Amino acid sequence: MKLINKIFTTLLLSSSLINAMSYSLDKSNSSYNLIYATGHITHGDLNRLSSIYYSLPSNKQSIVVFNSNGGELNEGIKIGKFLKQNRIGSYVKDNGICASSCALAFLGGRAKNGKRFMVLPYSSNLGFHSFYYKNGNYVKLTKVQHDLSNLLSYTNYVGAPSYLVTKMFKTNSHNMYWVNSTDRRALRIKSAIAIKSKRAYANSGVTYGSSASNFIKNYFAKLNNVLASNRGFDIYNTNALSSLRYKSWIHSNLAYAKLEGIKAINRNSVEAKVVYTLNSGKRLCSINRYKLAKKYNGWKIVRKSYKNCDNTSMRTLKKFAKALP
Repeated sequence: MKLINKIFTTLLLSSSLINAMSYSLDKSNSSYNLIYATGHITHGDLNRLSSIYYSLPSNKQSIVVFNSNGGELNEGIKIGKFLKQNRIGSYVKDNGICASSCALAFLGGRAKNGKRFMVLPYSSNLGFHSFYYKNGNYVKLTKVQHDLSNLLSYTNYVGAPSYLVTKMFKTNSHNMYWVNSTDRRALRIKSAIAIKSKRAYANSGVTYGSSASNFIKNYFAKLNNVLASNRGFDIYNTNALSSLRYKSWIHSNLAYAKLEGIKAINRNSVEAKVVYTLNSGKRLCSINRYKLAKKYNGWKIVRKSYKNCDNTSMRTLKKFAKALP
């Protein structure tokens, strides 16, 4: 009994939930009804999503564009079922993230013809891990068994590959399994669709933005998104948090990185003023110079350099420069 509780109480039921998921609409596209779903998934989000969906024109394909770190397990499953049952597509916002229960909801994406319709731009991330209970020591075994049964039934319902479900359970709540190219093929995920919209970030196919400056802006936005929710998870297939040394350092030191200013030096070089806030409360001010190279799937940072903005930052900045983003 203790062994079962030890195994299953390491599984993620919910993140730190503050606000319900926010929804907004973009009807400007001639082919799709776009529903933007942002924030934590909480109880009642499906009801609000269904109310929005049933008010939309039925002659267009509806797509939910996610940007979420997850939330309540069972609510994410309900949303995923709703997507599949009503043949609604799923999309991870360009330069966005869909993790934990959001990733489960994403798996329900379907086209009007019933085929899979899941879009994950190369600039975005889709991540899975196991669920846990905050009050794990007091959760009844029957509750754990019910939630586990519900999860396994759902992954079978949406046709998730068994190996991916295994990887999800093997990844504890302090880590994240980010899907790779093999997973994309197994899930038959699209990397882009032609969305012409007033919301520029809905246009898939422009990876990391059209300029090196936009890439750096998105780089820090994604970094802080991860810092706020996952406390140092690696983001595979991007430049942020890629080094082992940095992953170790960020987990215990970095709280936030504020991009205070940015300017293009030339087409491939960007200078940025960044204020780093450490968990200790100390702040470091740095002028960062990034040299980038354009790759087939977007920009990539090939060289970084730092100089302090003030004398108080000099010693600490010198110590941590190789680990800073």
